[in-house]
Amino acid sequence: MSKCNSSIHNFLFLAVDVVANDLCIAFRSKDVRLPVQLQRAMAAEAEAAREARAKVIAAEGEQKASHALREAAEIISESPGALQVCI
Repeated sequence: MSKCNSSIHNFLFLAVDVVANDLCIAFRSKDVRLPVQLQRAMAAEAEAAREARAKVIAAEGEQKASHALREAAEIISESPGALQVCI
């Protein structure tokens, strides 16, 4: 059972268990299978979320690098004896 199916199975099991306990009913759960199309849609959504997080992380890294470069430029511009080396 995939991780996604396992999560859904656990959620459904808990939800039904709560209702069954309230009604004093015993039940057995069976393997929950999702249609392939739904699995693909969920996978696409998860991939989009991962890509969005990756873009945010990359943007934060670029922002930190930009701040570091700005600070370095300020230090160089304030120091009369600073030597700037271009590579």
